[in-house]
Amino acid sequence: MGYQQVDTLEALRRRRARAGASETTSGIFFQSIVDCVRARRGAPQVEELLQGLKSRRWLGPLRYPVTDYLQLLEKGLLLIGTEAEFNDNLIQLGVDASRVFRESPVGQLFVRTNAGAVHRVMAGVRLAYATTSSYGERSYERLKDKEGLLSVKGDWVGPAGALGAILGGVPVIAESTLNATVESVADDGASYNIRVTW
Repeated sequence: MGYQQVDTLEALRRRRARAGASETTSGIFFQSIVDCVRARRGAPQVEELLQGLKSRRWLGPLRYPVTDYLQLLEKGLLLIGTEAEFNDNLIQLGVDASRVFRESPVGQLFVRTNAGAVHRVMAGVRLAYATTSSYGERSYERLKDKEGLLSVKGDWVGPAGALGAILGGVPVIAESTLNATVESVADDGASYNIRVTW
């Protein structure tokens, strides 16, 4: 796939160990992992993915513990590919998750209210995450007419997933081509910036 190398399996494991028990994320993201494994590896691998989990079904509008999500994410990524492919597969899963979000009722509202302008979409990322997750701080700064910087702190999923979500969602919503680059990765990938240009 050839994406920017921004994350590792070990960093994800360290972030998962630090995630709070009360922090949550939307069921749509749990289901997107199941759908991704089914599409790439088939139904038998989905059974392996779900084996030993407390829950096997998640409802999109409800929130579930992010630690459970991170466990499912790790297991799903290792079923999809090797540890060496982890970064690219996590970025691709972010692309897939952005599609699932856009198709949800909340996502459809987000698309309608932010369509057509990259700065407006990127500024709305904070709200989009707030409607689906209880962890992390995000802010967006407009740097130039066609350049901006998303700053993130406390994101347990990490920079690869966010990069995929931006690459998969922003160009579609803003109806524009987009370049996105992760910068200043720190804190095992829980803090980072994503620079966008178009």
